[in-house]
Amino acid sequence: MADAVLDALFDGRSPEQVADVIVELSPAADKALAAWSDRAGGKVTKAEKSTRKATVRKPAQSTQPPPFIERDPTGDERFTPTRLVRRLQEALQGYIESAYPLNDPTLVRSRRRLLEEDAGGHLLAQEPYIETTTRYATSKAAYVDIGFTSEIAGFFSKLAKTASVQSTPEDERTVLFPSIYVHQERAFREFLVERKDIVVATGTGSGKTECFLVPMLGSLYDEAVRSPRTFEQPGVRALILYPMNALVNDQLSRLRLLLGDPAVADAFTALGTDRRFPRFGMYTGRTPYPGPRSASRDGERVKPLLEYYLGLSPEVEERLRRLGRYPAKDLQAFYAQNEARRRTYQSGKRAGQEYTDHNWQRRLHTGLNDRELLTRQEMVHGAGSLPGHAPDVLVTNYSMLEYMLMRPFERPVFAETKRWLDQDGTQLLLVLDEAHMYRGAKGAEVAFLIRRLRARLGIHDRPEKLRVIATSASLGEGAVAVDAVKRFAADITGKRPENFEAITGTREVPTPASPAPKDVADTLASLDLDGINKALDAPMLREKLAPLLPASLTADASENEVLAALHAALKNKPWVNQLVKEAAGHAVAVSELAPRVFPDYPDARRALEALLTVSTLARIKADEPGLVPTRVHGLFRGLHGLYACVNPQCGGRQSEPGERAILGKLFTTPSAVCDACGCRVFEIASCRDCGSPYLLAYSQEESLDRLSFLWGETEGALFRLQLLPSAPRYTGRTEIVRLHLRTGYLDTGNRFPDDEVRNLALWLNGDGKREASFDRCAMCQPSANAKSRIHDFRTRGEQPFTALIEAQFAEQPPQKKDPRLPNHGRKVLVFSDGRQKAARLAPALEHSHARDLFRQVVALAAHELREQASMSAMQYLYPAVVYGGDKLGHVAAVIGAAAPE
Repeated sequence: MADAVLDALFDGRSPEQVADVIVELSPAADKALAAWSDRAGGKVTKAEKSTRKATVRKPAQSTQPPPFIERDPTGDERFTPTRLVRRLQEALQGYIESAYPLNDPTLVRSRRRLLEEDAGGHLLAQEPYIETTTRYATSKAAYVDIGFTSEIAGFFSKLAKTASVQSTPEDERTVLFPSIYVHQERAFREFLVERKDIVVATGTGSGKTECFLVPMLGSLYDEAVRSPRTFEQPGVRALILYPMNALVNDQLSRLRLLLGDPAVADAFTALGTDRRFPRFGMYTGRTPYPGPRSASRDGERVKPLLEYYLGLSPEVEERLRRLGRYPAKDLQAFYAQNEARRRTYQSGKRAGQEYTDHNWQRRLHTGLNDRELLTRQEMVHGAGSLPGHAPDVLVTNYSMLEYMLMRPFERPVFAETKRWLDQDGTQLLLVLDEAHMYRGAKGAEVAFLIRRLRARLGIHDRPEKLRVIATSASLGEGAVAVDAVKRFAADITGKRPENFEAITGTREVPTPASPAPKDVADTLASLDLDGINKALDAPMLREKLAPLLPASLTADASENEVLAALHAALKNKPWVNQLVKEAAGHAVAVSELAPRVFPDYPDARRALEALLTVSTLARIKADEPGLVPTRVHGLFRGLHGLYACVNPQCGGRQSEPGERAILGKLFTTPSAVCDACGCRVFEIASCRDCGSPYLLAYSQEESLDRLSFLWGETEGALFRLQLLPSAPRYTGRTEIVRLHLRTGYLDTGNRFPDDEVRNLALWLNGDGKREASFDRCAMCQPSANAKSRIHDFRTRGEQPFTALIEAQFAEQPPQKKDPRLPNHGRKVLVFSDGRQKAARLAPALEHSHARDLFRQVVALAAHELREQASMSAMQYLYPAVVYGGDKLGHVAAVIGAAAPE
């Protein structure tokens, strides 16, 4: 084919336009077209091949921001519970429709309507539920009124008046809270005065941690006052046991703020000459490092940790200290870098070269003023760190405790504790925080673990040597629930139920409380919630909240002053108290809560969501909780299966009823017959490659040659069959059978009229015998080497959850106007009750996000090509992706990580 002919034929056309319309003519034509495309980088003017090197045209720089593809909000205001749950439901539905394909348009539309309308529109997601944090009754008693000994009462009272070392003028703190809740007062009295073991079962935000920290501190101080001789002996006096490391790390912060405070240490040392203060330590897999000390592991495991802390800026260090995230010890003295020496090799190949002798044997020893033990060797006597004794307070998880009981390395910890317990008047305090998580097999495991611990310490037959404090979420009310709590604590610790006292929270009902009047509802409903959540500076926030703020608030007020003014404007308002009264401690559906707070108001839902927004924003200080801390409960689920009527002309089909299609009405639960036409219903599956639907039926015949009836559900000794309800594309390995629509019998003798039966295809093996399942899809897999990808519609794996997480992340409002914060401060914290689940979920989230981000980059690159250069050929996509990644700045690494080979 002459070049001149091609030039004339494609005059004015670009190579990518030609590539879209002419494909697979012949090898010779393809070769000629490829040659023409090579020299047609621009407009072709003459029949000669260009000598310049082929290049890809770079899209022109645009002054417009990168395009952001987003679905239209469709009416709901952003950053509200209703919008959040709706968008998450859309994300889950979108995942199900894409991951579980169907290739028939009618079935696709039917399934979509089913997912959107079944169960009143709540098939995949319930409407949002609102729960406000319960307010608990405050005790009128001071520490001196509870009945403590004079020494403990004076100790606590002094700490309640002493400013914490982390206190600032903007955030004044005392070591102990000056006021306590009623249930805290009872916990302190029962444990320290009545000498009872306690189970504290109260809700989140009720101060459960203080219910064991304060009694623990009181027990330590009581021994230091009452028995100085035993207090000087090393040993674990309080063992705080957690079900997972995340909770251990959080508890360590609380211990640093309490036992790590100099005021607490000074109170102990003030008891007499050469008196000591208690020390604490975290002993988990994150604590460096197992085994005795060695110079190589000191350099590999401890050195980087210490250099990280010591290399922090003063501002960051101060902030970490205030949060309890900085060790309560003198790290400079502990690291002792001054002990390192520069030396010179005296012989060998390196003779004359200098090196650093780290002199680790003179370093990493516990200082006299260290309140925290940072390494394992500091807590194990004889492991290389001096003095190397068991901490008074040991925080760990049950898995690590089991390892410690088995390994020889930790024997000194238990030996020192046993010697201390052999003394008169000594008692080990066992704290089981989040005890409600020890249920089932895990609970039995922990119960046996505690009994092994008691045997190891020689107190298995001396229950009086073990004191127990267990904390848990609310476990119900009434005498029956209290007895169950006591029995649970006794079963897991090996003590008797009568040894325990169950303590529950006393709820405080806010007063006055009454529904909001119409003018208040109008004001709230008129607020620009989108603008409030997007406000990143004080002037904008003040403007959006103006209807609720006092006129006296100055125009130059800071963000903290605006939020404090909002707090003052809303505090003790009857309609705010009504919200707390109706939703405190238990979740209420938005549709039920809105009319309780805004009765007879036409737009009550919007007014409620506005009230939730402003009441959670309002706060006195930036780092304090909002006026009404609120949780939004979103409940989502996948499909347990998809079922279909076998009538091709079913009048109940969700889309195009009565017209002919592959299958009839769809269901989300098993059903014997269709409620619309009376025909049989079977579970369906689909090929993950082409989306062709298959029926899943059951039979009790041992031989498929005698197959006569199909069951819709498995009952007894039945086996599953796969049947293709459409004409197979590859017929070589299939057999057609006739199914009676209403009964499920196979019409082997053509006894039924044609309008009462339909054809189904069974799979045959290489010998022509029937098989229960298809080795490969009969619609898209002609090759014998292909593997069947026919699966049911039951939602499985971590992908549905990752889709919800990413949608929730995208729906969060921006948090801070700080360019250093990635994603404008948006965060997602994911919890899982099991380690195995968490171990699977974490990489699944990362992989899913990287894959989805790469897809977005490809979509944006294609958009740029089409908008800026009218290019659509695949040959330009990769350069466009690289260009777009460089332009956006933050996606280049993801491109390299997620791009397929």
